[in-house]
Order: sequence, then C-alpha cells, then structure tokens
Amino acid sequence: MVCILLRGSAASICWVCFTANAQVDLKSPGFAEVLRDADIGEPKYRLFETWDGTWSHSRTELATQILYWFERFDASQHKNWEIPQPGESIKDWIAHRGELVEITGLVVSARQLTSDQPWYSLVVQSDAFPFPAAILTRKIPGAWSRSEDSSLAQPISCRGVILGNQDVGDKPALVLLADHVAWHPQGNVPAGWLELAKLGYDVSLLDEVRHAQPFVTKQVSEEAVAFRAALKAVAASDHKSLSSLAKQVLKERQTEWRKLAKLKQVELKEQATNRGTPEESKLLKREYGVALAALERGEQGLSSVAPLFLTPQEETGRLVLLEGTARRAVKIVLTEGDGQTGDYYEVDLFTTDSQNLPITCCVARLPNGFPEGDSIRAPVRVAGFFFKKWRYRSRKPEEPSPREHSPRGSPQGQRADFSPIVIGPTVQWVQPQTPASNKSWGVFAGVGFLVLMALLWVWLTKISRRDRIARNRQSRYDVGL
Repeated sequence: MVCILLRGSAASICWVCFTANAQVDLKSPGFAEVLRDADIGEPKYRLFETWDGTWSHSRTELATQILYWFERFDASQHKNWEIPQPGESIKDWIAHRGELVEITGLVVSARQLTSDQPWYSLVVQSDAFPFPAAILTRKIPGAWSRSEDSSLAQPISCRGVILGNQDVGDKPALVLLADHVAWHPQGNVPAGWLELAKLGYDVSLLDEVRHAQPFVTKQVSEEAVAFRAALKAVAASDHKSLSSLAKQVLKERQTEWRKLAKLKQVELKEQATNRGTPEESKLLKREYGVALAALERGEQGLSSVAPLFLTPQEETGRLVLLEGTARRAVKIVLTEGDGQTGDYYEVDLFTTDSQNLPITCCVARLPNGFPEGDSIRAPVRVAGFFFKKWRYRSRKPEEPSPREHSPRGSPQGQRADFSPIVIGPTVQWVQPQTPASNKSWGVFAGVGFLVLMALLWVWLTKISRRDRIARNRQSRYDVGL
C-alpha cells in the first residue's frame, strides 16, 4: 500500500500491465519494478515509444542506465524475471515495457547506429513472434564485421528488455535492449565453431579471448566467462566422435596449409627481390614455417602445435588432435560467480614438436586408473578445441600457486612462459596392449616349449641309459682280463 501511495502513476501502469496478461505472476516483481525503483519509468520509455531509428545522447544515456541495472543481477535472476508471450500484437508487448523476454531468431540485418560509439541495431526474424524485433546492443560478433558474405542470416538468442516499437519496412517491430547477443552459427565458419555451437556454446564469447596474456579480469573482457562456458559445453561431448571429426578437419586443412605454404614461398621470393623490411621478412618466414610444420604433422594424422604458439588468433576455437606424453594431471575445483562449483582436470601434454613446452589440456574427466600428480608419464591422445595462448609464470614446487578461474596461478617474481590451452572432454590413455593374436601365439609357444622339453628329457634319458649299459659292460670286460 505504501508503494501505491508513493508511486501512484507507476503503480497504475504496473496494474494495467499485469492485468493485460493473466499469466504474469503478481507475486514475483519483474525487472520493470527494479527499473522503477531506479527512477526509470514510463516518461523515459517515451524515447523509444515509437523509435524512428536515430540515435541520440539521451537514448544512449537511458540504454546505459538500464543495462547497468541488468548487469547487477545474475543469469538465474534474469531467468526468473522473464515473462511469457503477452499476446499477438505489438500493443500487448509494449504494455510490458521494462520487462525481460527471451528471443531466438535469425539476424537479417545489422547496422552501427553511430560512428563514434559501439551501438548496433539488429533486425531479427523469429518463428515465436508474429512480427520482427529490433534489438539494440553494444556489441556484435567480430566475425560479422570481418565477413565478406553480404547475406547475414545468423542464428542468435538473447534476453532483452522491452522498450517500444519501430517500423521496419512496412511492418512494425518490437524494440528490445540486450546486454549480450549469443551467436549460434550453422555454416560458413570453422568446423570447430560449428561443433561448439552444436554443443550449445555461444561462439561470440570467443571474441573475449586475449592471447599471450594471463587470464584477464572482468574489467578487460569476459574471458573467464568464455572459458567456463566452454568447459561446460565440451564436457557433454564424446571423445571418440570428436577425434573422428578432428581427423576429418585435419584432412581438409591440409589443402589450406598447402596453398598457404605456396603463397608464402612466392611472397618470400618477391620480397627478396624487392628488398622488403626485416619485419616483413620475419613475418613471412614465420607464416611459411607454420604452414610447413602443419603440413608435416598433418601427414601423421595429428595437429601441429606451431600455429597454436605462433598464430593463435587464427586458431581460436578450432579443433585439434594432439598426441604426446602427459607429465602432470591435477584436479581443479572451479568456483563460479553463482556459488556453484565445477571440477575439471588440468593435464600438461608434451608433444614431439612442442620443444619441451607444455600444452595445457583442460578436460572434464580422466580415464579410469589414469595417474594423477605433478610428476607422471603417460602416453595420451587429446581431441579438443584450442582456446588461447596463455602466458603464465613457472611455479616453484615449494610455493603452490593460488588458483582462480584460470588454469594455474601467476605468482610474481617468476619466469613467464607460454602454453596453448586446449579444452576437451577427456584424454585417451594410449596404454600398450597385447593383441589377441599375440596372446594365442604365446600359448602355442608355451605348449611347444613344454613338448620340446619333454622330448629332450626322453632323449637324454635314453642316452643316459645306454651310457650306463656301456659302462657296466666295460667293467665286466675288465673283470675277465
């Protein structure tokens, strides 16, 4: 009652909104009420009531304020605040301004609203909506802007705040404000990205990765979120099927590496003639060397670690198949922001081409009986996704490192090293096994040896008996002399 007396107009609007859809739970305050408490109510929504598609300082300020309050709550609370579909008309939806809705659909167009600020407008077609949606957001996947394909048609999902409506062509569109747009590609991207999307991973999170650095803080990027989400998604995959897919990808990439090697070889010859700068020559030689290393390793049916160390930006999220010796395997307990914990294992893998540098494999589980500890030796094969080139500091045995969301801490005053991080479901323990045929031959060989020994014993017995008879006869001859 106090709320009604203090906020009469807002409460009246709220009552109209709730009665317009009996499915909304009156006992559970929605996100619109959080915004009203922050003095974001109906008068301010008029900026987007009938949005004409232009951007302004006042609209930037309102959108920033709304997202500020959105980010103060976790995903589970956002989920609780989602409202069901209010109706079939735009008016039914606008009656719930400030509330959260979940939307999945296909982005058919994207445009940047201003040249000096990262605000975008995405037009989305959804089977769940009888009308298109115009989603306002501060970030889009980097691959969209780098793509040469003019047709976007990208599957996305997001949780948005209802703001107003806009005319898109000859149809009205619902205007939503989203903090993040999840991307679920279905084609025209690396095979690893497609597989991650099938596992439910938001591929746009790969933009948060920062190579050649320790795991960065939230103020820099959401790299920790990207890492945790990848661990969860890949944990549900199967090592055998992932290995088969990785082998297929290796064959396809051999053609790419071969073309790249020829191209870089030609460029190196041209540069030698034109006398390019030392920096250009160094870059070309590195790219040429990476291509040759990948080709050589690919002929063995394995991924080269050279691209992971030297050109990590191009390899992020790609499938790899590695084989070598695991020298360390430890369990990590990961505490997340919502209080939940998720265990995974960190395995240091050394391959024949890693130059005694480790590849850090983060896996959901280990094979039964697999050795654990800081000093092991176990031949393994790993199929997984390359995440980042990680810069860490070597640990002293007597000073265990603190662990946060990233693999292995980075204590001060120690030497910095680099290690590629690969995320997979498990490692395949390559234990030496005796084939069944060898077992059969072993049995036959054992039986044959026993038979041979028996025949030898019979033969020696006969010889011994003859020798005794001969000696006895000789003694008789002696007596007769």
